[in-house]
Amino acid sequence: MKRYARAKNGMVAAAHPLPAKAGRDVLKAGGNAVDAAIAASLTLAVVAPAFSGLGGGGFMLIHQTKTGKSVALDYRETAPEAARADMYQIDKDGNVVNDANSIGHLAIAVPGQVRGYAIALERWGTMPIKSLAKSAVRYASRGYPLSKTIGKIFRENRDHARDKIQRFPALGRVFGRGAVPRTGQRIRMADLASSLGKFAVEGSDLFYSGPVARMIVTHIAQGGGILTLEDLAGYEARIREPVVGDYRGFEIVSMPPPSSGGITLIEVLNILETFRLSSFKHNAKDFIHIVAEAVKLGYADRGRYIGDPDFVNVPTERLVTKGFAEARRKLISPYRVNLDVLPGVIDPYEGGSTTHFTVADKDGNAVAATESIECCFGSGVMVPGAGIIMNDQMHDFDPVPGSINSIQARKRPLSSMAPTIVLKDNRPLLCLGSAAGPRIITAILQVLLNVLDFGMSVHEAVAAPRFHCQGSALSLEGGVPAKTQAGLVELGHVIERKRKLDLFFGGVQAIHIHKREMTGMADPRRDGTAMGI
Repeated sequence: MKRYARAKNGMVAAAHPLPAKAGRDVLKAGGNAVDAAIAASLTLAVVAPAFSGLGGGGFMLIHQTKTGKSVALDYRETAPEAARADMYQIDKDGNVVNDANSIGHLAIAVPGQVRGYAIALERWGTMPIKSLAKSAVRYASRGYPLSKTIGKIFRENRDHARDKIQRFPALGRVFGRGAVPRTGQRIRMADLASSLGKFAVEGSDLFYSGPVARMIVTHIAQGGGILTLEDLAGYEARIREPVVGDYRGFEIVSMPPPSSGGITLIEVLNILETFRLSSFKHNAKDFIHIVAEAVKLGYADRGRYIGDPDFVNVPTERLVTKGFAEARRKLISPYRVNLDVLPGVIDPYEGGSTTHFTVADKDGNAVAATESIECCFGSGVMVPGAGIIMNDQMHDFDPVPGSINSIQARKRPLSSMAPTIVLKDNRPLLCLGSAAGPRIITAILQVLLNVLDFGMSVHEAVAAPRFHCQGSALSLEGGVPAKTQAGLVELGHVIERKRKLDLFFGGVQAIHIHKREMTGMADPRRDGTAMGI
């Protein structure tokens, strides 16, 4: 499969070919970047339902050439009104009993996806939702072949995907059919096709106060969940100011809290800016060490300071300053690992699923959007009659009371999602984002460094081997030489080796724009492609 494309009049990069085509077709029909993004998102909900969908939420970053401004749209899920900090039982090892925060009806937060569509279209779109939903409805009703990545997820039972189709009858009827789903197996989602068709006519209220809302709430209550009609009716998507930084003369625009992605990305770039990274050999020992140590500091501050700004006083302005980075930079030694800094407690609460898509149109507008239902196939709960797979975003909260990310009613859980746009002279140069939970930040960071410091093309930058520093281990993707690994061990790193092009390291979808030529690249670690006009 060809992962990248070049074009002059529009580009879509998505984690599956069919959503990329849906977005491209909208651009061909005269739609703008927001229109194409929504068409791609709706189609992803059908053909890549392990990662995102109408039962989830996300973040969208939009740059408008006409105004020269960027805006951040937050349609992240919220905890239901009845949620409380101690709602899950914790065992002696610190784990939630029966995985109740990640599997089943009690794991479901209030979805924001459809409200996000409504605001995006009302504020920045140009086409009716009926036109944008056509591809999604067609694939849901007629069927599509199960992708290679989702087939692999089922084989490996990632995030209990196989267990979920056995435990939850509605999901099992679509994907199981008495056996483990296989790559290429034809999947039809008739109930979801019906819901999408009604949505295209009736609008978002269908999901928040209408018949579909009642179907969702009734089914969740039958399974012991706490989401109510009042929760759905009261959900609000938020328009927020992006976080903005400067790296070597490039303007970095990214997602603000409740996502930690933008702040952490900019902080790490600030820490790295005074190092002459281009003087290192790419992915050599010294380069990986310096970047990994900077990432550790960023993650430590992420866990200490960042949460939902409606509930937590986040010192955003301070965290993205050069002065704050300078103080943190002094903790990095080029000769040894700093064992006094750990990158925060993040992995137990954040899944590695999610999807990202990026769009640019002929007028220079750009959209970078990251969406999720949290773990693969979310909670496993598919609403009968509606065909909607519900999220398990309660899993993104700290289940232990008392932390900055503990559960509170109506609170948005912390996220690593970081849709990002790099501007030069106030015009988009590079637009990107990624999947993979906390690895989102390091995936985006490394693509940015590959392009801005090492001068790589976007397809070289996305395909290059990656690394990730979290907990006590430094994870290295296949392709990093054994000699480099040995040198990192000498510096004090504990090495965790992964396969080449492992989906553990993300799913970056990127578009590079230079002199009106657009180059799109989809991450070879997943199923995507880029398509242009």
